[in-house]
Amino acid sequence: MKTDCGMLIKQISDHIAKDANNALRGDDLTLSQLRCLEYLYGCRQEQVPLKQLESHFRIAQPTVAGIVSRLGKKGLVQTQASPVNQRAKTVCLTPAGEALFQKVEQHRLQMEQVLLSSLSPQEQAQFETLLQKVYNGIQGK
Repeated sequence: MKTDCGMLIKQISDHIAKDANNALRGDDLTLSQLRCLEYLYGCRQEQVPLKQLESHFRIAQPTVAGIVSRLGKKGLVQTQASPVNQRAKTVCLTPAGEALFQKVEQHRLQMEQVLLSSLSPQEQAQFETLLQKVYNGIQGK
């Protein structure tokens, strides 16, 4: 019987999400919140428009607003009106958000190692290239 690639990708994704959510529970974070912190960490010293988060994660405005709101209540991000458009909001990490991201990032790196451990370095590079190719191929659809 031929392998259903979509099902395998879903099962891998579900496993990663379950493992991450279990590991993050102690820090009162979800995987979605961590991914938001990770993106903001990469944009440090910048106010990031909420629209930019919507676009990057390809999720709806209410979803982004909910994630950012919960992170704000935890003191991990700070929002303010955009200096360009007072109706729009921007968000940035607080020092507490940056510290927590650095702490939990170690688990993500460990999970990445587990995920790729059965592949040689050459296979890992090829796997990443193929995943990116598949992703690029479905983006336009």
